Amino acid sequence: MANSRSGETVIERVDKILAVFTAHRPRLTAAEVADGSGLPSSTAHRLCGELAQRGWLERDGGAYVVGTRLWELSTRSAQESSLAAVATPFMQDAHAVLGQHIQLGRRQGREVLILQRLSARGARSISSGVAGRLPLHVSAVGLILLAWMDPQAR
Repeated sequence: MANSRSGETVIERVDKILAVFTAHRPRLTAAEVADGSGLPSSTAHRLCGELAQRGWLERDGGAYVVGTRLWELSTRSAQESSLAAVATPFMQDAHAVLGQHIQLGRRQGREVLILQRLSARGARSISSGVAGRLPLHVSAVGLILLAWMDPQAR
């Protein structure tokens, strides 16, 4: 049940807060979280404090970072982790032969979610990383997924 003027539930507000943290912005003040999430400043400050008490966020000076507890919960229960664990030995074989980056991705709508990546020293840099998303058509792993999709879905 929603308990806010906007009609958003607590889970919706927490999701907005967590979505503001990215690989490019891993460390944010509560004010930056409020700006990025569109939540009132008082709500963002209160929820960031509560999330930090539970370990979902951690305080880093005057800012917050994603916490160890959130990483722990998501890592041990995500299906993606199981898939990556099964695929890793095969990825290592390909990596040893090719000497290039090897990625495992899963299609989610029009994007690819990167589940695992083995990087090669000296290989050309790429913009995607584990838990990152890219449009299917702009990544190698996305193009492979597109190639094997049903033509009507493509």
